[in-house]
Amino acid sequence: MGCATEDGAGTRPVLQWFRDHVELSAYLWRMEPQRWGIKLNELTDLKESSRPIYTQLDVFGPNEELRQALNALTLPAYGILWWGSFTDLCAGNSDWSRHWVSAFTNNDTVDEEQQEAFVAFLRDHLLANASAT
Repeated sequence: MGCATEDGAGTRPVLQWFRDHVELSAYLWRMEPQRWGIKLNELTDLKESSRPIYTQLDVFGPNEELRQALNALTLPAYGILWWGSFTDLCAGNSDWSRHWVSAFTNNDTVDEEQQEAFVAFLRDHLLANASAT
């Protein structure tokens, strides 16, 4: 399960991968706000107000409605640009994933033979590293 986040100012997006949607949910609730500088009372308030959304994410998995609900709470500090499986990303099932698929291949999807090269492309442009945090 992957998730791309970006601060409200439009800095370089950060793409991270998780074992499943439960691990994604736990990371987003516990750690992601701190990456973007949310601290102390603001962090406490965000965690409390977002708890019902993360409960739904834990139970049902990611969907567009939950992504938008979280963004309503986290912006302008940061927002979730995309979340889903690697298969979803390769299929270009959202505006955000279509952008990266077309930047890589000039096609609508990334086929199985291109996936290894696509991973390298994403690593160069989107994966979390010391300079992106």
